[in-house]
Parts: sequence; C-alpha cells; structure tokens
Amino acid sequence: MTAAFYPTSWYAASLDENHFWPALDCDVRAHVCVIGGGFTGVSAALRLAEKGFSVVLLEAQRIGWGASGRSGGQMIHGISGQERMEKHWGAGAKGHIRQMAWEGNRIIRWRVSQYGIKCDLQDGWCEAATKPRHMRAMEAQAKIFQAEGTPEDFAMLDQSAMRDKFGTKEYIGGLMNMTDGHLHPLKLVRGEAKAAASLGVRIFEGSKVVRIDKGSPSKVHCAGGTVTADHVIIASGVQHGLEKRKMAGYAYPAASYIMATEPLSADVRERINPDNWAVCDAANVFSYYRYSNDGRLLFGGRCNYSGDKPASVRDILQPRIVKLWPELAGVKISHTWGGKISMSLSHYPLVGRTDDTIWHAYGYSGHGINVSHLVGNLLGDAIAGQMESYDIFAKLPRRRLPVGNMLGRRVVSLRIFWERLKDLL
Repeated sequence: MTAAFYPTSWYAASLDENHFWPALDCDVRAHVCVIGGGFTGVSAALRLAEKGFSVVLLEAQRIGWGASGRSGGQMIHGISGQERMEKHWGAGAKGHIRQMAWEGNRIIRWRVSQYGIKCDLQDGWCEAATKPRHMRAMEAQAKIFQAEGTPEDFAMLDQSAMRDKFGTKEYIGGLMNMTDGHLHPLKLVRGEAKAAASLGVRIFEGSKVVRIDKGSPSKVHCAGGTVTADHVIIASGVQHGLEKRKMAGYAYPAASYIMATEPLSADVRERINPDNWAVCDAANVFSYYRYSNDGRLLFGGRCNYSGDKPASVRDILQPRIVKLWPELAGVKISHTWGGKISMSLSHYPLVGRTDDTIWHAYGYSGHGINVSHLVGNLLGDAIAGQMESYDIFAKLPRRRLPVGNMLGRRVVSLRIFWERLKDLL
C-alpha cells in the first residue's frame, strides 16, 4: 500500500515539508510494535526510544492522518472525566491525578525545545463563560489553582475585560492561564515522529495492520510484511477493528469540524483576540478558536449530533462567528475540514491491556493533545516497569455498550444532544 497525501485542511496546506516514510515490505523484529501514527502512538514510540527500546511504528495512512493532525490545536490541561477519576480513587490519589492533568503540556514543551520542533507553539488559553454557572465553576477552579500553585500565571477576567480582549459582548467572564496554549498539530506530530526516527524508531506509513498473532513474542501482520515484537501498543482510535472482543463497545466516534478564514487584517486582529490566545467557551457542546501563524481565524466545534459529515460545515459554523463578531459576516472561508474523536462511555480515557503484552489507549473525548502525550509516555513507562500512573487509568471501571458501531454512534449522539440541552438551560 502506498501512503496517500493528507486530507484537505489548512494544516496540510501549510506544512513546511511533506516527507513520506516507506511502507513495510519485509519481516522485522523489535522490542515494541506501535500501531497508529497519531499523538499517542508517536509519543509512546518516542518515549520508548528515549529509554533504549527498539521500536517499529506502523501507520495505515500518514503520520497524523487522523484526529491528531486535524484537531483544533488547543493545548489545554485536564483529563476528560477527571472528577470521576478523583472520586473513584479518593483523596490519596487526587494530587497525582491533578499533576497528570498538566503533564501532557509539560511533555510537549520539553520536546519542542529538546528536538527543535517548529509547530507554531503559542502561550495562552482562556475559557469563556456565557452563563453565571460557568463563572461559579471557574471561580472554584481558580481557587484550586491558587491552592495548588499550578498554573502560576492565571487570572479571572470580568465581562469588561473579556470584551476588551475578544471584542464581543457574548462573554460574561472567563478564566485564563499562560501555561496552556495552542499549536499546529500536524507539524507537532510530524516533528515528534522525526525525533523518534532520529533515535532509531523505524516508521512505516501506508502499512495497515490486518491481524495480530498474540504470543511471546507476538506477530503483527501487514499486507507487505510482519513485525515480531515482545510488546504491542494499539494506539489508533476506535475504528481499527483489532481486538474487537476486548476493546469494542467502550467508546464510539463523534465528529468535530473546523474552518479557516482568509487572513484577517491587522486592525481586526487588534480588536479581536490581540494576544492570540486559544479560546474555548464553557458550554458542554462548545466552540473554540484561535489564530494561525498567518492571521487566519481557525474556528471549530460540533456541527451535529449524529457524528455524520454535515452538508456544509461553513453554514453551521459561520453563524457562530457572526454571533460573536457581526463585523465578520462577510469574511471569506479558505478551508473546512473535520475528523472523528473517540468518545468514552466512561467519560475518562481507556488505557489498559487486552493481554499481558498487548496494550491500548483510546477514548480521550476531545482532550486529545494533552492526554495523548500523557498516555503515550505512561505506556512507555509501563512497558519499562514503571506502573504507578498507568495503573490509575488501567484499574478504573469501564462502561460498555455491546452493540454495533452504528447503534453506538447513535447513543453517543443522544449523549451529546443531552449535553446541548443542558447548555440551553
């Protein structure tokens, strides 16, 4: 199989390079075989290589082809379902879980510096409130930040400050910090893959896994060759079809979409988000935005409750832009794109093993950039024998819906629809 070009997006159009890795065409041996070339797989491969393991990474399409390379690019702390995790484990683990909630950001910043990855990393994120209950939740969160000392650089913003920062009357307040931020996700994942390759990771694109023969070692089969490995990590979302009996039914795909405007003028950008923070509103079914490095507004959110591709991303997202900034009613749109995110029925990420040497991670429910780096690292650490952080995820109870993908997607759609109804109250 030959690796294809990337799906149309502003991210793909703005790559500085487009290096292809070869497809697997022989039989190879490694300590670890990683299946999936998104953030989780690449992060795990890089962590393992840093620890001295020999690693083969197999990607069915291109590095960053799926959700990792199409995301909103918002590098935000937190773990989906974090409150449930803290409740399950109790006070003794709360501090560790809250530190893990920031760990992905720390990993990204270290790698960008260590390996010289150029991914347009920009500091600053603001969660925007549109209802009084949002403000109450943010005030409680700010107290936690203050008590724990992480992050150091945060502030509550009132309605006047939000109007000055973002040029809209829609927000009644917000909570910002400079430890979160945003980046070009496709440049980041490709940069991390190059870093992994520089440490000896063998990367194969266009190499879809068709089956795994489990054993000691296991053998991973692609059309053009095999990988024999002591450990296998399945890091390819929810649609790979592997280990169905043990992995299916715990998470289902939902869709999120983004569009990019033509570059906005300097005076418009001076009125609207002049500090170029990433912004996300506090609704359950939220919208998010930021600027690209060439001044485009990148604006995204859910377009429907079915997870199906809408007839027009523009027709759904552009009215949200106009509601925030009526003066942008005539702005031209240069790109629209979207992708599938993995929604965990348990709310928190699904990390574990299907057998002693077959590891997996999926179900980040929209917190992909931060959590994928955290999880990729902790999988690498677990294979190396450091189990503490891994066990916090792996020993959580899971909810399962043992039905087919179509019905599962409808259940996820109902969940999202219910969250939207709560937003309207």
